[in-house]
Amino acid sequence: MPSGERRKLTDFIEAAQWSAANALQGDSNPWRENGIKVD
Repeated sequence: MPSGERRKLTDFIEAAQWSAANALQGDSNPWRENGIKVD
């Protein structure tokens, strides 16, 4: 897999995880506390 495609997939997965955590727990969700950055 080309590195560009892998990066897109990783971004998508991270965004999906963050969105799910944010929807469940709001601003105090563990993704943010663990230092995952969201642009």
